Amino acid sequence: MPIKTMPIKMIVLSLVVLIAIAGAVAAVPLGGGSGGQSENKAPLDHDYDDGWVADVPDTISGHNVRHIHTPKNRACVPEPLILLQTTKTSMEEFLADPPDVGAVNAAIKAISGAPSEFNLSFSPGAINREADAAKDAVWNTEREERGCLPALADREIDDSSAPERGFAHFQNTTPHGHTDYTAQTVKIRTPSATGSNQGSGVDNFAAALNNVKTNTNYFMQDGILMKDTDKKIVWAEANPTPYAREYSSVPYYANTLYQFSITLTNGSWYMCAGNDQNISDEYECIKSDDAAGTYIRGNTRSTGVFFETGNTHDDWHTGFSATMTASHAKIHRNGTGEAWTGENRITQHHCDESYPVTGAMGQTTTLKNNGTGTWTLSGVPIACP
Repeated sequence: MPIKTMPIKMIVLSLVVLIAIAGAVAAVPLGGGSGGQSENKAPLDHDYDDGWVADVPDTISGHNVRHIHTPKNRACVPEPLILLQTTKTSMEEFLADPPDVGAVNAAIKAISGAPSEFNLSFSPGAINREADAAKDAVWNTEREERGCLPALADREIDDSSAPERGFAHFQNTTPHGHTDYTAQTVKIRTPSATGSNQGSGVDNFAAALNNVKTNTNYFMQDGILMKDTDKKIVWAEANPTPYAREYSSVPYYANTLYQFSITLTNGSWYMCAGNDQNISDEYECIKSDDAAGTYIRGNTRSTGVFFETGNTHDDWHTGFSATMTASHAKIHRNGTGEAWTGENRITQHHCDESYPVTGAMGQTTTLKNNGTGTWTLSGVPIACP
């Protein structure tokens, strides 16, 4: 993941603050996680003033409020996130006609005591606050036991230096020389089995990710993160610092195809993720407030689809399925998706050992021309000091 060493800014997506929508469901108390955490590695910020939450209306600019979480009720959350319900039944439909986020922002900032910095995301499906509260309690317990999930990388991937992580890239060179490509989409299938990582330390993860760098060198990605029993759908962004990562409320399932999109629409960049088999109920799009740029670069390793690992032991993949796949890769201009026409296949690492491309990605697998790219996990480079 093309990111230099930087402070972690994490935003996790789930419900703890429960808003009574239309009075139909009884409110659930705030702070669904554990209290009294003297040994907590990722404590809740009990000093955070979240009194403004009670004044948030049931609907904002026509969107029902699904939930709100803050540093006080959600571990590893540095600033509030407000998740709103959308009636759009697919990522494509949402991105073709995104909401007026200006009106949403104005409505929230008009609330007395509301923070000036917060994040917005949108998802479909029924609102179930009790179920979301239960998920929050599990999250807070996990983070108390294990700490916040690790940053996916700490050194920017560029074209001259070796990263500290191990990478196997399908680099998308199609946009090079053009200024009108404004979205990249791909589908990635989760493995049917994931074993416990064999390395040690906080950076032992594996991730399969959709990645874009804009013409202003702003970097965004979305994809799948796997670390021991922590398996999440994630977004991340950097410019190249500060580093920010968000965890989607879209649930993770084994052996399931997920859609990922990074799209410029109506002047704003969105990162979206969704379950391909249940897209009308299970997708989420988060708006980047900081992303800059008007098109996607193609002459950088930071644009494309890659597998990344922070594991330091060669047998980290023990218990995993042997391979993972990506497919349906598109680059979009003028709202129309096109197959990739240019690609570099690359392995990148900081190890003394050799990790040939054919060992990590096979002899011929490709995302060009609507192909299917395959990562052989035993051949993906590991993280080396």
